[in-house]
Amino acid sequence: MQLVDLRLLTGPNIYTTYPVVKLAVDASQELAVVGAHTADARDRLAAMLQLPPGEPTDPEQVGARKALESWTARIVARLHERSSLPLPEVLVFGAHDPDEIVVVFGWDRAGAARALGGEVYRCLRAVATGGEWDLDAAVGAIASAPGEDETMAISDAERRVPMIAVTGTNGKTTVSRLCAHVLRTAGYTVGISGSDGVLVGEDLLEAGDMSGPSGARQALQDPRTQFVVAETARGGILLKGTGWQSCDVAVVTNVTHDHLGLQGVHTLEQLAWAKGLIVTLTGPQGVAVLNADDPVVAAMAARAAGRVVLCSLYAESVREHVERGGEAMFVRDGEIVRSREGEETVLLSLADAPLTLGGVARHNVSNVLCASAALLSAGVDVEHVRKGLRTFDNSPEHNPGRLNVFKMANGTAIVDYAHNEAGISALLDVAEHLATGRVVIVVGTAGDRTDETFIALGRIAAERADSIHMKGTIKYTRGRDPSKMRELMEGGIHTVADPPPHYWWETELEAAQHAVEELSPGDVAAIMCVEDKDEIGRMVRECAQYEA
Repeated sequence: MQLVDLRLLTGPNIYTTYPVVKLAVDASQELAVVGAHTADARDRLAAMLQLPPGEPTDPEQVGARKALESWTARIVARLHERSSLPLPEVLVFGAHDPDEIVVVFGWDRAGAARALGGEVYRCLRAVATGGEWDLDAAVGAIASAPGEDETMAISDAERRVPMIAVTGTNGKTTVSRLCAHVLRTAGYTVGISGSDGVLVGEDLLEAGDMSGPSGARQALQDPRTQFVVAETARGGILLKGTGWQSCDVAVVTNVTHDHLGLQGVHTLEQLAWAKGLIVTLTGPQGVAVLNADDPVVAAMAARAAGRVVLCSLYAESVREHVERGGEAMFVRDGEIVRSREGEETVLLSLADAPLTLGGVARHNVSNVLCASAALLSAGVDVEHVRKGLRTFDNSPEHNPGRLNVFKMANGTAIVDYAHNEAGISALLDVAEHLATGRVVIVVGTAGDRTDETFIALGRIAAERADSIHMKGTIKYTRGRDPSKMRELMEGGIHTVADPPPHYWWETELEAAQHAVEELSPGDVAAIMCVEDKDEIGRMVRECAQYEA
């Protein structure tokens, strides 16, 4: 038996709305033993648990897998009984791997919960191997486990300020920053947690990626905070749960094939289920803001207990929702329109929202729609929203690393945190619009993306750019050899007939430097920028003046 995962989820999670222990095991060996030696395995388990022979589920009646799942739940229950711990609800799940079993159960004491999960694993292993496992010793180990403290999710009773939670594969940082900017212009002291760190007002409490539960808790607990915007990433949801019990508004920007193969998420549907958790946590009085142009996100409306606001680049896409009395934000004739309770309000024109580059940056149009809907749903005055949208642009000051456009004597550079297929496509859309000459692309991403993502990045770059600078990574190899990243991207490039010139550089900064040096007037360098944002910004600014 292999232990796949043993962790405490300290807040609402993809399994339950309360804290649980998650135990995931590769049970292939156990399934084989149970299937071949049903009576022996069952009786051995009964003896280890000090139960009458035959009490555990009979594999001959239900099959090896269902029996093993039932046995796992029985081990959890027996350990709680003997340890005089409250008997929790025990849930058993299948996983992407047919040999994997996931069991979750509620907990109170962190140390005891971890010890109990470990004993469940050791008992299952003993069933399959014929090894020794002693119930009394296990109970003693649980009783003597250290009394660890765990920081739990902020309960609704503890949360004293309104809150917007934002998730999605792309756009969540921009939407979070835009919401925070508008709230500041409205006079709020804003706590924002996300990929920039945790900020309250102008004070940076902690730098780095804080888009998990601990960042949200810090923002919520600061006594100065009057409103919280929490960027909520997939990793935090899967590894710890959310840092809060519920939010007032949940925003989902999109869900694309990204980070698959990590933390038990192998399919787009599983990823959508994880990200959609925040929709279920809005409650009957809350609001779910969903990008209707992504069908996977639009389907999350079924998981919302409260109001649903659909956002779309096209009025026709939300027509049926509006006709049924639903609320929507959409674009019509170059204007952002809000439809609520049968009445329409023009928020402002795309020309007045600099983040959208006059509507050219269509992904940022979607981000503006989602942010506007969230803010209005949270009760922010429409005039404050308009003012904020007019004053938030693509500058490094307002939205660092996100579609920052620099004009230079020898061309234009766009620095953007594109890191997957959707990101490079959106970046190239803008580059192609701005270019009167060639498009040069800097392409690459972190090592934990799938092989298919690297291949697709190479293919998209070859299909749409005139010159390609592939980049390695220093900070974000995440277990993958950079030479393998190069091999995969080159494979994607060579799926295109007559591919453009392409080069490999060890670092992101090197790739960006060579791409910028290659430019001539009218050319655009589209730079996928994940780790060297500040250095690349300084390099470009040495020969550029940001064009507002």
